[in-house]
Amino acid sequence: MLIKNNRKSFKKFGARYKRHGSRTSLDSWLARGSHIAQVGLFALTLWALFYTVIPLYKTAALEEQIARREAELKATEQRLADTVAALNDVTEKAYRRSRADVLWNLNYQAGPSCSGLFRPVKEPGAFEDNSHSEQMLLDINVGECLAGELDKLKPESVLREADLFVLRAAVDHTADFLEKQRSDAKVAMRQMETKSTEELYAFASKGPFVQRMDEWRDMIRQAYPGILQINSEKEHASAVRNAQEKIARDFEEQVRLEIRKLQDIAWPINPTK
Repeated sequence: MLIKNNRKSFKKFGARYKRHGSRTSLDSWLARGSHIAQVGLFALTLWALFYTVIPLYKTAALEEQIARREAELKATEQRLADTVAALNDVTEKAYRRSRADVLWNLNYQAGPSCSGLFRPVKEPGAFEDNSHSEQMLLDINVGECLAGELDKLKPESVLREADLFVLRAAVDHTADFLEKQRSDAKVAMRQMETKSTEELYAFASKGPFVQRMDEWRDMIRQAYPGILQINSEKEHASAVRNAQEKIARDFEEQVRLEIRKLQDIAWPINPTK
């Protein structure tokens, strides 16, 4: 009887053990699966962080750095542009000054040289023979003189090509005009020889020295009649020389005036070279 009861108790315990043992095993696998899922989720999170978040952060940081560098580059470019503009402005001002110096030196050198101003002018006396002042003053070829004075300044080493072309054209035009005026002045000087003494002195009055000489001669004649008689030929020659010198002086002044006008040349606006 006792053995039979023990068997029944053992069977009940075995059945109960089997039921509890199966449930414990399932719970264990579920717990393991949960841990594995957590580990996998953690790994997936790490993967997502490494391949998505970090690259996005790096990209954003790189874009920010690029934007900052671009701003610095623009600021640098602006400073460089301002510096270049200032340098160009200074260079342009220096060039214009050098260009003006060429014209000033041309006027300073060519004006007196090509007009004969440097030649000593001698006041004619009452008893002097004709000194041929036409040849003495108007023998200067103004065109060659002006071109020569310009070449001495070496403008090609200072001026731009467009400005050099304009300057040479203006000098050539002035030289041609003055040569025409010189030729006309020579003709006018020769025509003075055909005019009367009165016409000559009406055209060009006597100079102060000649007037004083005439007064002195009149005083001598009054004090000593028959002395220093008036020689009509010499008087006419003196009047001719006086008129010719006036024509020469007028031409000389015109030469200086026309050369001075070269300083008002209209230069090209913003020449390319």
